Order: sequence, then C-alpha cells, then structure tokens
Amino acid sequence: MEARHNIKHALAAILVALFAAFLGLLVACGAVYGGTNQHSPFPPQMKLYKDRELLQRAGDGNGKETWHFYSPDDKDWFHKTYYNKDLRWPKEDITTADRVLHVRIGHRDRPDVYFMKTYRNKELRGKGHRLYYRWVHEKRDAKGVAWSAYFKLKEPDRPHRVQIYAQWKEDPGTHQSYGVTHGLMNLKTS
Repeated sequence: MEARHNIKHALAAILVALFAAFLGLLVACGAVYGGTNQHSPFPPQMKLYKDRELLQRAGDGNGKETWHFYSPDDKDWFHKTYYNKDLRWPKEDITTADRVLHVRIGHRDRPDVYFMKTYRNKELRGKGHRLYYRWVHEKRDAKGVAWSAYFKLKEPDRPHRVQIYAQWKEDPGTHQSYGVTHGLMNLKTS
C-alpha cells in the first residue's frame, strides 16, 4: 500500500516538473516572439478595445506593407512585403458617441508616423476626418510591450470606418523590427 502511495507522489512530482518546464518554454518563446514584436516576421497586431473589452482586430487595409525583422537564429536581417488589394472590414461594432476607445499596437516602440482617419463609406472615398488621440505606453516587468492610442468618436448615429496607418523607422545599431502597417476598424455610434 505504501509503495503505491510513493508511486503516486513520484508521478505527481514528475507531472509538476513537466508542467513547469512547459510554462518556462512558453515564457521564453513569448519573450522572443510575444508582445514586443522585436523579432517577429509579422507587422504588429492592432486591436480595438472599449475599456478592457476586445471589440475587434484590425481588418486589412489597402496598400503595400513591408516589415523588416532580425532573425537571432540566422543572425541576419530579413524583410517581408504584404500586398493588400482588397479592403477587409471586421464586423461592425456599435458604441456610444463620446465613449473612450483605444487601439492597442503590439510593438514595444511607439510608431514614428501614425494617423487615424474616419470615413462614412467603406471605400474610403473623400478626405476623411482625422481623429485625435493620446498615447499610453504599456509596460510589463519594467519593459515596454505595447502602445495604445486613446480616442473618441464624437458624432452620434453614423458609421465610422476608421483607417489606421503606422510606420516605424529603422533604429541603426539595434535588432528592433521596423516597417509599415495598415489597419481598418468598423464602428457605428448610437
């Protein structure tokens, strides 16, 4: 009976050790390819939030996106170019006018160039209306992991097709990823 009890404890200890090793591996992978996007081959994700609630991920904007990234394994720089010919809009979310929303950009550095414009139509015709925003830096363990642009949609009872453009410039002497990305958000105010 006691031997069976010892085997159970040994198996439990092995499972705990394996689980801890797996969590350590996830944390290590997240440090390289996680929220900082330092070595990721993909442009940073843009997500729209209302308070802490995720409303939508950015749809694909039109135009060419080029992303440069450093591969620590190959010890070399690479770049990928994405061509978005069609506008892909996320499903429309309804929010109240004058509600504070924010777009979270999963990159540790603030974009060098950034703008948000809102249009009434899905074809992005016309000049659009520039949205004003304020930046907030998100840190985890004293390291920057993301930036959020907080803004309000002031006009009630209308659709807001939000176009986002973000560009990071090369930072010589570092291995920080850089490039251009676009995003689309689809909202309606009540």
